[in-house]
Amino acid sequence: MSKSKFSYTSSDKDFILVKEIIKYTKGSSIKPIYGKPIALFNYVTSEIFELEEDDIKYFRNSNESNALKQLLSDSKLIDNKRYNFDISVEESEIYVKLTEGCNFACPGCATSIDVIPSNKAITLDEETLRLFLKSFVKSSVEKGYKSCHIKWAGGEPLLAHAYKLLVLGIQFANDELQNEFPDIQISHTILTNGVYLTEDKAKFFSKYSNIALSVSLWGYDEIQDEMRRPRANQKGSYSIITNNIKFLHKYNIKFNINHVIAPGNMKGFAEFLRRFWDIEYDKFVGKEWNRNEFIPVGFYLYRPLINKSADMIRYYLSFQPYLREGFNVVLDLINRGIKTQPIGSFDYLKITQSTIRSCGSGMNYIAIGPDGVSDCHEGLYNMKPNLDRVKNGENLFDIAIDSISHEPFLLSDDIEFRTKSRLLKFHGGQGCPRVAMDENNGNVNIASSAEFLYKNIYNELLSLEIMKAIQQQKH
Repeated sequence: MSKSKFSYTSSDKDFILVKEIIKYTKGSSIKPIYGKPIALFNYVTSEIFELEEDDIKYFRNSNESNALKQLLSDSKLIDNKRYNFDISVEESEIYVKLTEGCNFACPGCATSIDVIPSNKAITLDEETLRLFLKSFVKSSVEKGYKSCHIKWAGGEPLLAHAYKLLVLGIQFANDELQNEFPDIQISHTILTNGVYLTEDKAKFFSKYSNIALSVSLWGYDEIQDEMRRPRANQKGSYSIITNNIKFLHKYNIKFNINHVIAPGNMKGFAEFLRRFWDIEYDKFVGKEWNRNEFIPVGFYLYRPLINKSADMIRYYLSFQPYLREGFNVVLDLINRGIKTQPIGSFDYLKITQSTIRSCGSGMNYIAIGPDGVSDCHEGLYNMKPNLDRVKNGENLFDIAIDSISHEPFLLSDDIEFRTKSRLLKFHGGQGCPRVAMDENNGNVNIASSAEFLYKNIYNELLSLEIMKAIQQQKH
């Protein structure tokens, strides 16, 4: 089990004053216009305190900083005592690269499938897959994890040859390994582009309550094909995928859409949100299925190969106006009383959740492929083979951590030094640890350039999340 323990003295600096967003301005310099205070947020403990009318009076005729201190003192939310605090990660994760074969050649693929010719793609064999799965569950038990999560990926795991392995792996994990290791709970997520998702496959997945699917979709209409580069000139993938998703809805299988935001699709971010969240929109994807709630979406930023930090900062900030157009859609949904998913998770940010590290790479998260085990799925390409160590029975997490030259970032006692960067680190704001290491000459404790964007949008996401929660509580 992974833990980060530290102590701190409670202070007014632990709290953020959260204000409602009235509207967003229009134009290229779009920005939020804030209104009255609605809540206090403790970024250390992730506690939310909704403000009553008597609380709001503190801010009407006083300096905001002084008013916050007075309110905190009068409400006794802080006591200036010393506290011990720890964040624990009780679930391990493994990324299983079943195959290097894929029907797409997405630029910048995290596992470099786009540069591997189809005729040279490698697929795991049955014996190696069984070895990896048993080693993973056993290693998780040895490290004290209470649950373990298997992410089935590729390439594309629903291709015919990979799907046979997928079925075998799920059955082996759920039937044999769960019985052999009854004290740890096993669950699965299948990472797919959805093109080869069929009703028969959905029926199989529905047999198990511990299976979810994450369907990768980078855009709507022709944007999807432009971004994903289908092989064999396969066009119209957006319609194919959205049609196939209905089988997950039909058989009540837990799923979400994995949406990567990149320069080629960022202008369509707001429209993408409408199609998946606005149930009153005539282009709502679930309309033909008679779905009466949003379709969950996970958002991630595309990370290019840029070495200069200044260029990366400009790159990340270029997303900002288009993200805000999307946030304006969320604001509209809140004002119209349409329920949306929690929006506190964006890219590596976990707005209302304290986290040891933005990513568990080399800690509780590992990846496996034909050559062995790595600390991250991005490390599987051209890796130094270590399959022999797996066969010798070594703990997979120990093998993975040996493959990197740094200690995983953990929160520590510098909690007393409160800054916006420190706040962000509590919520995953240091970004991808691999990118941060590349940008900072191997120093993983310095955040990646994504932090500059996170700083600008953090308060907006926090406001929208709390506004949504308050609205839904009232209804």
